[in-house]
Amino acid sequence: MSISAANISSQTVGFSTTVNGRVWRWGSKMDVSGATPTFQIVDILTPFGVLRDTIPLPGEVVKAMADSIASLLANFRPAITVGPPSTLVFNVDEGRGFSLGQSVSLTNSGVYGSLLAGTLISSASWLHVNPTVVGSLASNQTGTFEVSVDSTDLLASSSPYHPTLTVTDTSATNSPQTYNITVNVRPKAVIAVSPSTLTFDAVNVYLDPAEGLLPGTYTETLRISGYSSNEHVDVLIQMVIT
Repeated sequence: MSISAANISSQTVGFSTTVNGRVWRWGSKMDVSGATPTFQIVDILTPFGVLRDTIPLPGEVVKAMADSIASLLANFRPAITVGPPSTLVFNVDEGRGFSLGQSVSLTNSGVYGSLLAGTLISSASWLHVNPTVVGSLASNQTGTFEVSVDSTDLLASSSPYHPTLTVTDTSATNSPQTYNITVNVRPKAVIAVSPSTLTFDAVNVYLDPAEGLLPGTYTETLRISGYSSNEHVDVLIQMVIT
């Protein structure tokens, strides 16, 4: 097999086979300019001359030509390089929901002429990937995707979680490859206040009759709330007017 000069989007590999003492030659052309590789048999040179019209092709020659395409596929396989990052860490709150996404890269480190189509498979239903397929990566080309965590059903008592994200491509030389992930789940906060009652004394206060306030003790409730296991705490406020 001899490899001819190639441009940036295609290359042609020369093949030959001998049938009944006669040599047949042709080129198997691979084009990677599109979303998937395409193949053509070109420049067919028969023992009787260049094939242009209706020269019959022996079955052995047709099979050899078909085998030449399989040979191209075997010699121009992609390779998977994960990351950066190859390890992800998420710090999430118990029961809060979706985290912010993290951008992750995937590279085809295979030879020139290869195309990588990586399928991303999560080991946990709450570990989300978008998109799930990063395809059409030529040699040394990098694609990106986003990973996020849904902590709705995650418990701090079971933290940390260690799901995995696997990338596969059956044509790659090193499929599958894995991203390692750690998810730390923080427990819900508990709101506590001290003191639980606030008292304000107002002395020599001149009241506006329109307000209708008379000397006495006035009370109100201050509610403090937030994302927590006890939702809120009420604080009693007293104002004494003398």
